Amino acid sequence: MSRGDNKQGIFLNDHDRERFFDIYSDIVDRLGWATFAWCLMGNHFHLVVETPDPNLSEGMRLLNGIYTQYFNKNHGRVGHLFQGRFRSIVVEKNRYLLELIRYVVLNPVRSGRIDAPGDWRWSSYRATAGLEECPDWFDPGWILELVSEGVGGRESRRRQYIEFIAQGMLKEEDIMDKVRQQIYLGDESFIESVQFKCPPDGSDPDIVNEQRRKPMSFLQEYLRGYRDRREAMARAYLEGGFSQAEISKHFGVHYSTISKAVRDYKRS
Repeated sequence: MSRGDNKQGIFLNDHDRERFFDIYSDIVDRLGWATFAWCLMGNHFHLVVETPDPNLSEGMRLLNGIYTQYFNKNHGRVGHLFQGRFRSIVVEKNRYLLELIRYVVLNPVRSGRIDAPGDWRWSSYRATAGLEECPDWFDPGWILELVSEGVGGRESRRRQYIEFIAQGMLKEEDIMDKVRQQIYLGDESFIESVQFKCPPDGSDPDIVNEQRRKPMSFLQEYLRGYRDRREAMARAYLEGGFSQAEISKHFGVHYSTISKAVRDYKRS
């Protein structure tokens, strides 16, 4: 995900979005990315991609850099367009990936811009659902197979995808609350396996600092490891990288209790 500097708009009209996809198409072809979902909003965009080679940083540098050059020239401006480095998470290629895709294509619905995901031209929803042709660089077959568990033909799988996305409009739970250490979305075994693969010397530019940490202790370990529940909550937040939403749900307390526990722990 990349956001405009100071939350400024990065897509001012349809031509901007079309030009963005022209640039993205070239990068996907050059670097061999597989695209699972996307959504272009007014001041940010989401991409769900698989990078067979370790070239995420290279691709995002090219994408944001070339698009910034176009945007500045076309709109008579200079300087930065995007707010710092892009943000990325690594997601397990199972139900977590499906939930993330649903989160991405429902972005314009959650923002109040539209009532239904099919009303937004600039996400992968319409192409995946069979409502419009897919770009040359996008094949929704794998996603449709995953969401349908391999059951049914193409049209049946599309209907199951549409139903899956619609179910997300009724859910209050936010998949981003499940992200661990601000970087991982998946089961505990997946997170540990990814962390063990990260070179500790920082030699890979695609791996940010949060990923280089040792495998984190999980919330149950904090709950068992400290007699003082308030200290356990504070340590889980400060050391483990867990969100207040995760801690609140696991410990069965309100957000304010966690905030106070963290403040008290820092003073002690």
